[in-house]
Amino acid sequence: MRIAEVARTLGCEVDTIRYFERIGLIETPACGSDGYRSYRQGTLNELRFILNCRKAGMSIAEVVQLIALRKGESYDSEEIGLMLDATIAQIQRQTEMLKRLKAQLLTLRETCREQDAEREPDRVAAEIDLDDRVFALPLPALQLSAARAFRPF
Repeated sequence: MRIAEVARTLGCEVDTIRYFERIGLIETPACGSDGYRSYRQGTLNELRFILNCRKAGMSIAEVVQLIALRKGESYDSEEIGLMLDATIAQIQRQTEMLKRLKAQLLTLRETCREQDAEREPDRVAAEIDLDDRVFALPLPALQLSAARAFRPF
């Protein structure tokens, strides 16, 4: 898979992937006979992990530590444990905030339906089937670029 396709698949910028290559978070793939770099599925998984860590609020330095841990390199288990505990707590806070937001949005949606029912009962009746579906709350895609300042190591 070429870099533009990887970026599109992961919802990030090409510059972000190149930045991660420059700082050594991921390996730069060799150019193929066609002159283009081809990214393996394993690299996609690594990038997805890095981007998810960044979305969770982790610094590049923290991500570097986690990658070292995943590769079996030496690490300070106490330091990484504290960092992971802090990140897990942050994710828990975000999860609770999203649950509260979801409840508020559902209440607002019900208010809209009630108001619509008073005005257009036939149209609202046709929409009731939508209630059986589960919709995921779309989170903003992480758009990192080389121009954006990352926290330094």
